[in-house]
Amino acid sequence: MTTPNSPHTALRIISAGAAKGLIHDVQEPFARTLPHLELSFDNSFGAVGAMKDIFKAEGLQAPAQDLAGVVMISSESILLELTKEGLLDAASYAPIGWVSTAVARLEGDDSIQAMPKEEDLTHALMHAPIIYAPDTEKSTAGIHFKKVLMALQLWTPLKDRIQNFPNGAAAMGQMAKDHIKGALGCTQVTEINYTPGVEVISLLPKRFELNTLYSAASASRGHQPALANDFIRFLCGGTPAKEARLSGGFFDL
Repeated sequence: MTTPNSPHTALRIISAGAAKGLIHDVQEPFARTLPHLELSFDNSFGAVGAMKDIFKAEGLQAPAQDLAGVVMISSESILLELTKEGLLDAASYAPIGWVSTAVARLEGDDSIQAMPKEEDLTHALMHAPIIYAPDTEKSTAGIHFKKVLMALQLWTPLKDRIQNFPNGAAAMGQMAKDHIKGALGCTQVTEINYTPGVEVISLLPKRFELNTLYSAASASRGHQPALANDFIRFLCGGTPAKEARLSGGFFDL
């Protein structure tokens, strides 16, 4: 427990929406490992493209006085790009785990069954009154979902039924709130698992499978990275973070 005189420090987390639930689950256990600090977290979650833009924009600003470090969590390709640009510390890089893209239904909506074959997915999508998806231009799952619809020649006929949101968590949250029977969603398994009221009904058919590796790294400029690197090691390490990763939908290949 911190005391009134404990030094305050903040850790900035800029993360893909797929890791939102996991980050929330591990922050308190991590803070308990540092009883000498009054630690707070400044979190931003969203589509990988949008988070990359935020990270780069903030890197041009002077850091707040109590900011101990910045952790960037995203798909491997985004982190490698930022590392090549000298914005992330390559030595801090650590994989968190893989996440599948899946189809969601309202919890208990037995009007929608698993769709292991492409024709099953096509039939379900064509009959869905509304479809919820993350940003089809900037999010990993949203970009992929659009490609799937185009491959099935469904993008044009279904475009008006697709509700786009900044990230998968927002899409799933609105899907649960609207509670429209027969509705479908498509996003990362983790974002479905962490949203009450919706559930995974099926992974995408074999040809459209997408497993995305999410990883973490710390900013290389303008910060003291020790605390950020400690958080990354905790996030990617053993119990309790490993249990949180597995229960949330992350897996190791």
